[in-house]
Amino acid sequence: MVWKKCKFTGAPEESCAHCNPGRYLPPIKTRGRWQVHNERKSLDTADQQTNTESKAELAEESNHDTPLGVKVRSSLKALRTNLARENKVSPFIIFTNKALSEMVESTPTTLAALGNVEHLTNTQISNYGVAILETISNALEN
Repeated sequence: MVWKKCKFTGAPEESCAHCNPGRYLPPIKTRGRWQVHNERKSLDTADQQTNTESKAELAEESNHDTPLGVKVRSSLKALRTNLARENKVSPFIIFTNKALSEMVESTPTTLAALGNVEHLTNTQISNYGVAILETISNALEN
């Protein structure tokens, strides 16, 4: 059997993307494995379902929607904005949204407990830790 070659790519016509655009899709690399385009579509759909399930689980377990959680979150955001303006830096430099969420969840009352917040660095704790703890305690009292 003689294979015809594509004039443009030089590949066999049967496996050429140019000659058979709907039939053959070249492999692409995703997550360290070679996947065909059709398989990638199913992987992306599965990833989206997993992400929405995990977000729903986190929302059920979270402390953010309680009135106290909302109060602590808004107080910490106001503190972060004020500190960022004073230091002339972006608010995420003071602490990130992930750190904010963790602080709302755990509501630390000591510097040692604040050190357990995963997304806070030692520098952030030493620079802003006292102000963060005061803000949390004020939000919890009021």
